[in-house]
Amino acid sequence: VEELKRCLKKVRRQGYAVDKEEYKIGINCLGIPIISDEGKAIAGISVTGPASRFDLSEMEKLKSTLISLSKDISNQLNRVNKL
Repeated sequence: VEELKRCLKKVRRQGYAVDKEEYKIGINCLGIPIISDEGKAIAGISVTGPASRFDLSEMEKLKSTLISLSKDISNQLNRVNKL
């Protein structure tokens, strides 16, 4: 439980999560939360692929694009919720 809490704290701090073959050998994943006005994760976007093609350098290339997309989606959803 403590390790999970540390992992979640790191994810919140950096704004994304990385799975480097932790869930399934040979599969990597990068996940970004969609955040509400209240600061809570209400959804997420992710990219998953084979570790042989979706390695850490590929994740790094996509990270800023996904973070930007996540912020755009969050802003749009939050505007709709205010109507």
